[in-house]
Amino acid sequence: MSQWRGVLHRLKCFIRLIDFLVMELLRRLVLAALRTLLAQVKASSVQGIVCFISCNFYIYLQNIKV
Repeated sequence: MSQWRGVLHRLKCFIRLIDFLVMELLRRLVLAALRTLLAQVKASSVQGIVCFISCNFYIYLQNIKV
């Protein structure tokens, strides 16, 4: 039983490392997506104009000031 403690500890550390890496990757992806969205909204920030962000997604910018 005591032999498994070392193995379990190393396995736990490895899983925590993988979890940290995945969470950091997701954080970076969200930040990049938000920066892209903000850049597209700023580029078309004319009041009352429909902003085409993608083919199927529209934002109506009637009262938004960026």
